[in-house]
Amino acid sequence: MTKEGSEMQLSSPSDEHLKAIGRVVVYFSLLDEALSFRICSLIGYQNNIGNVITAELSFKQKVNLFSSLFCHLQKTTEEPAELKSLIGRIITAEEERNKILHSLWVVGTSSDMVIRLKATAKRRKGQSGFKAQSQPMLLQDINRIADSILALFHDLASTSVI
Repeated sequence: MTKEGSEMQLSSPSDEHLKAIGRVVVYFSLLDEALSFRICSLIGYQNNIGNVITAELSFKQKVNLFSSLFCHLQKTTEEPAELKSLIGRIITAEEERNKILHSLWVVGTSSDMVIRLKATAKRRKGQSGFKAQSQPMLLQDINRIADSILALFHDLASTSVI
């Protein structure tokens, strides 16, 4: 692969790293479905209306809808502390998942390490610029993210807040 005239050697991460990345993706899909299920439970299950509503929503839109519906049905504008905490964890999980999913992964300096590469060029506060990120990650770091998303799925699926 050539990048701006220089040779760049990229090697694929190990199968164990790829498996850990896959766990993040699969567990986040479970979390996404659990959120849709919770929205459906708030709306009611008649005629698949909840499924129709949630089918084309982004994850962030589902989070906002979930909070708004809950507060509307409870006749409050404030999220209860337990719901606020749960939604905070859900937002953090999405951020972690996005870091994992929207990155280039290359072999690190040891067998249990990979390097997460991400480049952006976004305009912020009237300034435009290129930003390159490089983050070494151990296999256990990626598995920790996957495990926390799976635990959050179980918490959302079994929460008594709703």
